Amino acid sequence: MDSQDIELAINTLYSYSGYEREASLRRLQGCFEEKLFSHLLIRLSDYVPINQQLAAEHLLLWCEKDNCSNLCIQYFLDIYAIQYRVRAVKEVSDALKYKISEKMDEVKLIIKTQQGALSRTLFDYILEKSLIDNAELLYLSENASDYYIRKYWISSLLSSTNNVPLLEKSFKQAKYVDVQKAIVHHMYDLGELSINFLIDVLNSRYFTIIEFAIFVLKNRNFDFNKYFSEEFEKNLSQKSIKNHLLKIIILNLDKHEFYLYFRKLSNKQIITSVLYRALKVKYLSLSEIVSLVHDKKIEIPWSLIKKFFKIDCDLIYIDELSSVSTSKIDLNNRLEIYYDLSFWGRIEWLTLIWKYCNTKDDYVILKNYVIDLLEVIKYEYYPPFWTKEKKEACWIIFSNIGIILNISEDFKEPYLKIKTFLN
Repeated sequence: MDSQDIELAINTLYSYSGYEREASLRRLQGCFEEKLFSHLLIRLSDYVPINQQLAAEHLLLWCEKDNCSNLCIQYFLDIYAIQYRVRAVKEVSDALKYKISEKMDEVKLIIKTQQGALSRTLFDYILEKSLIDNAELLYLSENASDYYIRKYWISSLLSSTNNVPLLEKSFKQAKYVDVQKAIVHHMYDLGELSINFLIDVLNSRYFTIIEFAIFVLKNRNFDFNKYFSEEFEKNLSQKSIKNHLLKIIILNLDKHEFYLYFRKLSNKQIITSVLYRALKVKYLSLSEIVSLVHDKKIEIPWSLIKKFFKIDCDLIYIDELSSVSTSKIDLNNRLEIYYDLSFWGRIEWLTLIWKYCNTKDDYVILKNYVIDLLEVIKYEYYPPFWTKEKKEACWIIFSNIGIILNISEDFKEPYLKIKTFLN
């Protein structure tokens, strides 16, 4: 059979007619093209007994082929699911599942490097059938990328030992946050968290672990000011400085301490991540963020500026940050946050960004947005909660925009109502 005939026969496997499916299965006998494999797995649960039998016989023959093991690994989720179907051929599904034992190196690689249903199901099957010894299974689960698989090693570690040095060593070697969290919580329950070890925990790269260490140290009246003073004198890496800054933010310490460490930062990526965290927990205001950005003379990507906006929508500072963006931001980019604003916020934003109109198309876009606002001002009943100076400045700019766009005469009443609100 050529490729076209195989495709046609595969399509017929999904016919409503049991006779047509049977004829297709008979035509495909002797065909072992890889694209057919998954379709035969489905027909293994065909409600017509002869079709189920033909699919089972075909798959049993396939088990003798060289490519069967690789296919069984690739489609292991489908094979494993067969046992839960109403109609199944147990001996066939068992034979197919067991074929993965011929390619254990590939299976181990998947378990170690991949996340998701396939790696988890393969691990569960290996565990169920004891296809590898427990020592290797523990090593595999310890180094797995998927947290579900790592739980096996974590459970074994925590249930089999109260050896504090071993737990501390395992914590320091752990690459994943779930492992570190499980170990420190277990040691906390045992009452075995020493001050020296908690200082090591403080240097974790994971925010939640740092928070937990701070919680425990606070309860022990640990002198954080002395700790940061001593650390400041050391020759710290950029990552260590970031770690200390995060601790200062969590502890809400005096900003003088924060600025001392912040001045040591030079890595732009670390600077922006620290600033975002400080703003998110309201340790720093957006005006302070802008000041630090100017001091460091760094550029902020527009994607991060939009995240800042979600936290603090002080539009004057958002506009100032956009002026030092890493990429060129045009009028359309700036209008991306427009619909997240209130009516008066939209007016303020247009008065700030109109200066970025560089082409005729930009002025057309601006005109459409201004007209949209003028058409809905009739639904506004309250003025904005702005200072008198801000209202006056906003009215002057907004009215001048109308003159530049030549729409003031066409919308006299809306402009008069806005003037009433802003004066």
